[in-house]
Amino acid sequence: MANHFGDELRTLLVSCELATESELRGCSDDEIEAIRLHQHVKFLPDIYRQLLRVVGQNAGQLFQGSYFECSAAPYLKEGAQEILEDEELPFVFPDDAFVFLDHQGYAWLYFHTATGDDDPPVYRFNGAEAKQVVIADSLSSFLWESIRELAPEAYAEYLEQQE
Repeated sequence: MANHFGDELRTLLVSCELATESELRGCSDDEIEAIRLHQHVKFLPDIYRQLLRVVGQNAGQLFQGSYFECSAAPYLKEGAQEILEDEELPFVFPDDAFVFLDHQGYAWLYFHTATGDDDPPVYRFNGAEAKQVVIADSLSSFLWESIRELAPEAYAEYLEQQE
């Protein structure tokens, strides 16, 4: 997939005025590898790696109010599991689950890594509802939809310019 996705993500965030070019800061490959090791998974999808390389330190308005940054990412899975245990919720993240976003300590987004899929489906576990659901067929579609929701008009204009 090269860096096509990362380049398009950067362009889209700037075009939709969700961040300036100078605000967007990514993580290094070493930081990304440390995250993988800390969450005890053998594989990280290419789309996720590109996301972190572009916005892992600062994503502008994307994901405001949630934890996803490289500094938080190593601890998201264990932190979520601790909250679930404290709340006595019976859910346990599968061993191959990689938690990539914590939304205010009550909802977590994750994907499975055992399949080796570079653009895996996205799952959400919502502690308030005590259930998990598939929220996107792929990580890339989840990201595009997140941007579209934040800036619908700018997103539509961006798509028109790409045609």
